[in-house]
Amino acid sequence: MTSTSPLHSAHAVLVFVRHGESTGNERGVFSGWRDLALTERGRVQAAAAGSSLSQRGIEFTSVFTSELRRAVDTCELLLSAMGRGDMARTRSWRLNERHCGAMHGLDKQQCKDLWGDELARTYRRSWEQGPPPAVAGSVDDPRIDARYRGVTEPLPLTESMGQMSSRVMIAWEQLVRPSLTAGSRVLVVGHGMALRALGRPVEGFTAPALPEWKLASAAPRVYCLDAQLRPLSIESIDNGHSMPDE
Repeated sequence: MTSTSPLHSAHAVLVFVRHGESTGNERGVFSGWRDLALTERGRVQAAAAGSSLSQRGIEFTSVFTSELRRAVDTCELLLSAMGRGDMARTRSWRLNERHCGAMHGLDKQQCKDLWGDELARTYRRSWEQGPPPAVAGSVDDPRIDARYRGVTEPLPLTESMGQMSSRVMIAWEQLVRPSLTAGSRVLVVGHGMALRALGRPVEGFTAPALPEWKLASAAPRVYCLDAQLRPLSIESIDNGHSMPDE
């Protein structure tokens, strides 16, 4: 970006990065809260995202990720590519992807085979109705996961789009917005639907809807914001290694 670009006149900068390709993406299944690794392609994508941001002169003062490995590892690789691998970062379960309930580990066709086209579509997209819940005590029950041991609020066994959006908005109010108000350069590394939910207040979308854009794997979306946190510019960066979100 040149010296006349919005980056240099912005009060704050917000960058969303969806994690690189995961093993779940590679298989085409719903990953949700399952803690899946990046593929080798995903690791390349994450490093390329960091290089792309460095080339634009973007530096960060605050960094947030979800609790999920694919986001945490993407963040590590991205910051390392920027020469900031030692930078502090804050994890929050509120930035996790939507909890997919009984859809975890299934692909779209398997969901249709189980529930029929109409119900499967509802479970995937409904603002009000989530998929059938995961089995209590199963691998998809976050209450038995050590990472969430200190969480005092009820943790989900399934989520509708609206439920996911509501808890992401708490992360916006408690973590992201205060940093932006203070004039920080903020990086959020997370997940496709959760980051779209986080984009709602920035872009002025109201419930029940998420922004229509979808993030490709490790392709940064850069917001330059004024003092009222209104966008001066929005840029989606193609780092040459990304693949579209589903």
